[in-house]
Amino acid sequence: MLDDGLEIQDRTLLKRAIYEKDQYAQKYLYLKYKPAVRQFIKNTGKFDGYVDDLVHEVFVNICDGKCQYSGSTDVRGYLCGVAKNVVKYHVRREKRRVRANLIYRNNISTEPNHVINITNKSENYRFDKFQETLRQTIAKLPSKSREAVELVLIHKIKPHQAAKKLGCSSAIFRNRLHYGLKKLRREHSNSSDSFEI
Repeated sequence: MLDDGLEIQDRTLLKRAIYEKDQYAQKYLYLKYKPAVRQFIKNTGKFDGYVDDLVHEVFVNICDGKCQYSGSTDVRGYLCGVAKNVVKYHVRREKRRVRANLIYRNNISTEPNHVINITNKSENYRFDKFQETLRQTIAKLPSKSREAVELVLIHKIKPHQAAKKLGCSSAIFRNRLHYGLKKLRREHSNSSDSFEI
């Protein structure tokens, strides 16, 4: 009977944390359910360097009111469901990051004396034009997105380390990076002389 009362209290606190942004409720839920959410994320895959960031992102989603909760499910199950969505989103972001990194490595060099073996002169011209377009697009990005793109693609720093270097949360850094990469992709797809990847 005591457990039912605590479960009802936790459900009420979760509603207050999401809809009223009650800081007491947010802190209580974080302290009580963080170990369970952390274990759930650890069990879903190999996220060694990201587990704490992902746990933090789950509770940031709760605090920002990005979730909807009716009160019909238990709190632990609900938070693990939010964690599952955060993990899925993280996997997608990582795939995008890897693709962008491959595009960058295959199509642009930061070394001034870099030689690429392209025998066809028109392909060489198109490649040079692509490099120049990419450099110009990176230069046009808003400063925070440009920093994020340069740290990850040019300096090969992992996103969570780059976020620490810039003094922002991993979620904010990833948003900046995603925005920058989206602009780069859009510019690349709009370019009539784009280089085939």
